[in-house]
Amino acid sequence: MKIQNLTLENFRGMRSACFDFSGRDATIYGANGTGKTTIANAICWLLTDGPITGEKDFSPKTVGCHDQHHLASMTVIDDDGKATTIRKNFHEVWKKKRGSQSPEFSGHVTDYYVNDVPARKKDYDETVRRLTRADPDLVKMCLIVGYFAESVKQDDRRRILFDVCGDVSDDDVIAADHSLGMIREFIGDHTMDEYMAVAKAQRKNLNRDLDMIPERIDELEKSLGEPINREDCEAKVKKLEARRQEIIDAAKPSTQIEGIRTAIIGLKSGIEKGRNRHLSAANAANAETYRQTDQARRNLQNINASFAQADQDVRNLRQRIANAETERQNLLDEYQQVQALRWDDSQNICPTCGQTLPADQIEERKKEFLLKKSEKKRSINQRGQSCSKQVIAELQQELDEAVKRLNQLSADKEAAERALKALETAVIEPIPYEVTDEYKKYQTRIKELESKLEGEQVQPADTSAVDAELSAVRSDLAMDSAMKKTRERIAELERQQHEAAAALDRTEEGLHLCEMFIRKKADMVTDKINCCFNNNLRWLLFKDQVNGGLKECCEPLIHNGAGLLIEWKMANTAAQVNAGLDIIRVLGAHYGVNLPIVVDRAESVTSIIPMPEHQIIRLIVSEQDTKLRVELKGE
Repeated sequence: MKIQNLTLENFRGMRSACFDFSGRDATIYGANGTGKTTIANAICWLLTDGPITGEKDFSPKTVGCHDQHHLASMTVIDDDGKATTIRKNFHEVWKKKRGSQSPEFSGHVTDYYVNDVPARKKDYDETVRRLTRADPDLVKMCLIVGYFAESVKQDDRRRILFDVCGDVSDDDVIAADHSLGMIREFIGDHTMDEYMAVAKAQRKNLNRDLDMIPERIDELEKSLGEPINREDCEAKVKKLEARRQEIIDAAKPSTQIEGIRTAIIGLKSGIEKGRNRHLSAANAANAETYRQTDQARRNLQNINASFAQADQDVRNLRQRIANAETERQNLLDEYQQVQALRWDDSQNICPTCGQTLPADQIEERKKEFLLKKSEKKRSINQRGQSCSKQVIAELQQELDEAVKRLNQLSADKEAAERALKALETAVIEPIPYEVTDEYKKYQTRIKELESKLEGEQVQPADTSAVDAELSAVRSDLAMDSAMKKTRERIAELERQQHEAAAALDRTEEGLHLCEMFIRKKADMVTDKINCCFNNNLRWLLFKDQVNGGLKECCEPLIHNGAGLLIEWKMANTAAQVNAGLDIIRVLGAHYGVNLPIVVDRAESVTSIIPMPEHQIIRLIVSEQDTKLRVELKGE
């Protein structure tokens, strides 16, 4: 695409100007402040809706101007040789608000035109996209020198460079270095990043285990005591247990004493059984009385519930009657007030001029007055339906019936309470079991048997000495079993230590191969991308980290006069311009985009790299040119 001409009106201080480029390279001379950058901003604004300078909230208005139209119009020749004119008109909007005598400022608006025909913004943007064959971001990259290197985010720059120059496959990297041939055995079906994440986590865990296992082994070894002869200890336990049983057998009471004790226990059990029989007999005698008492109690509960409900019904009905009578009286008073309303002759006078209204208007007002009076009376009558004499009489009848029911339930309640009290007093209280003959016989026999035991003195078996010795031997056996488990645990930890060391060696080997692979791929990717650009420009795509790893980046580097690579921001203007042109050349060739290129500060560049496919517009500071001067290539 080539620019045929550019026209500006009231654009950033430029009142009226027309520049004819005829689709050729052009050089614009002018002193500072004459509008060179304004031309560049206008071109960029027409194509991307933003300025070439990257200002936020860019506006084409001239500072201090109001109620003017700020226009930029450009005719371009597309790659098919067809001419198209695009134009934007930025202006203020003034509107009159209701009740205001003068219009007020309400904002700005941009009008769009394609070939001098008004267009929607959507259609205008689509026309620009067709002419440039690119979206707005790509237009900026291929129009503004340095935009790609300075304004595009690093991640986006990397993505675009890989898209333009191509990536390097893992197979290509492995084929380039035979020492990487075993890497597939490590990563398997994982990606390189997945394997490294897993391997680093494994390395961290293995190192932690290798640090902890020796401490645990040392702690267990310190807990080991002196070994014992387990067979001798087990034999000693058997002898001590036999001796303990002999002592117990020697101290057992005689068969006669055991029989007496058993008999006493049986008699006490008989007392409990007799007490239960005594209580069961008493309950059987009162069974019918208990049944009738339960029935009477349930009957009284039902009557109490009905009485409470009937009492509440009476209260509610009395309240409803009182409310209805009050409401009826209020409505009667209100009706009398409405009925007393009369037409006031003062309403025949006009409140504005003080003169008597025409007869037809007076008649109309009287009709309206009577209609409102009738409507109020009708409303009062309608509301009175709910508190009429008939309604109050019906409520009174319901109240009388409810009072009768309440009185009947009160009488039923008193009768039920008397019946329950009579049944409760009819229960027969049983005599205590302790005064029965059966209980006395049991107690007499128990005392006789207990007296026979008083003369018998049975010494308990004393096994304390044998128990202490037996406990000590068993403690030694338990300690020996614990030490056996400890030695087995030590052997297990030593085996784990050996396996962890072997696994760590394997993991370190895999990570080392991955790091070699990453560095090799980084070198190959960097070389492949840099081969697409001139020798003056190189891309730094990876940075060495303190931990020995690589960090992804995307920084442009430029050769200085000494042949050393320096950062973009440290290079001089000429080097930045030529490097920026080289970037546009590569991007344009890949995406098939051929846009005009605006080179600002071109006076700092003695030699611009050839860009035969593009229209170059150079902006040069010229102190003697107080007005802009345009020179076309070939003139």
